[in-house]
Amino acid sequence: MEFRREFLGAVAGGTALTALPTRSVRASQSAGTLTESVTVSADWDAPRVRFDYEYDVPDSVSSFAISAMSAGFTVESNGFERDGRKYVWDGTDSPRQTVFLDGDSSAVGDELTLQNWGYVAADSAFVWVPSLDVGSVVGDLDAVSRSRSFDGEGVVTPSFAFAGPNTTAREFVSDAHATLVFSDEVSRDIDTGALFEELAFQQTHLSPRRRYTDTALFVLPRERISPRGLASARDMVVSAAAVPSRSLNGVLPHEFAHVMFGTFGGGRMRWLTEASAEYYGRLTLFNRGLASFTEFHNTLDTNEDYDAGYTDIVLAQPYTWRDTSAHYRKGSQVLAALDAEIQRRSDGDYALIDVLADTSVPLTSYQGFENAVANYAGERMDDWLDQYVNSDGLPSVPYDPEYYVLPGVSRDTLDVSTTTESPTTHSTSTESATDPTTSTDASSGSTPGFGVGTGLAALVGGTVAALRKKTE
Repeated sequence: MEFRREFLGAVAGGTALTALPTRSVRASQSAGTLTESVTVSADWDAPRVRFDYEYDVPDSVSSFAISAMSAGFTVESNGFERDGRKYVWDGTDSPRQTVFLDGDSSAVGDELTLQNWGYVAADSAFVWVPSLDVGSVVGDLDAVSRSRSFDGEGVVTPSFAFAGPNTTAREFVSDAHATLVFSDEVSRDIDTGALFEELAFQQTHLSPRRRYTDTALFVLPRERISPRGLASARDMVVSAAAVPSRSLNGVLPHEFAHVMFGTFGGGRMRWLTEASAEYYGRLTLFNRGLASFTEFHNTLDTNEDYDAGYTDIVLAQPYTWRDTSAHYRKGSQVLAALDAEIQRRSDGDYALIDVLADTSVPLTSYQGFENAVANYAGERMDDWLDQYVNSDGLPSVPYDPEYYVLPGVSRDTLDVSTTTESPTTHSTSTESATDPTTSTDASSGSTPGFGVGTGLAALVGGTVAALRKKTE
């Protein structure tokens, strides 16, 4: 693994960093490209968080509009006229819009949940950054170049903003940067090095489907986040009580898998988003030596007698598993079995990770998934997939560790001992308990957020890759 560490602030006790270096710099303006610059700041007297959106419009763009904010926000516009659910540019030079999120707003609460934008307290705040949809009115807007910055003591990424005292560290691993952001409310005994190691291991031994050069991990106090972890397209936020991972119930590897793989659309492929994160999160932890193969196998391999709820569940039919954890539990079991099948049929030349990492293959449709699997298995597996994905079949997971040692990991470093018989006892994941809600990227065509609300869905849609809920 290639490491280059950059300390941007004290990692354990010391002066907090006031801002994270801007991730995306303002590009030179090209024809049809509008520039949006967002500056985030906090007013602790209110308290409230402020977002200043400034637009630099090239001469080649004659008109554009931005989406209106959902309820709970205060908006001040300069250079826009309200037209229903959008604001239309009136031709004013350097138009801007200021959005306020007050501490007593209906859009926030005392903690970050799936139903609100975050929390705004007396001296700290953590919120989603509203991603205002920018559209063309007459078709002369080709692209939008975006940048984010924080004015004052805080950190902002394209997805999240933390305001208040914090400690930030940054590390370069395998061609990508990882940034850790700790609220000052978080205990100082968290092992920063261990968190970097977790991220580095996945980035080194898994092949990401999403190409990114920068990711950020925000660590919040347990009482400030009700799900144990959430992930956006490139960034994550987890409870301090959940890091670093010390068992197969790890939160961070699941969330980072979301960043690496993204989402796989809605409808018949909606299950794959959580199933892939659950499977590869656990596979990563086994390969890091945090559990024996038997323990890893037990967390994946269940049967219909153990969980009767799986009997009538069809992964490709989301309505059959609504309000259950089947897309996590059953989905990860199906992927574990599929991984072994691909390796067996390809004589070990390929594995499931090759399917997921191949961006030239569309996985947003069931047929596309069938074709992608066939490409790497070396033969059609439609009957297998129909039995376990498109109907209520439940495959067993091979009790053979050879299928579950990641490339680059030495088998000698793992506890791959097995009993003479396949285990019959099963342990339940505390991460994948009831109602594990996920929202998906709007570009996939599905609606983000079951409980988030349509306003949040529309505004966050371009940013969110996977919104993950885990019960405590």
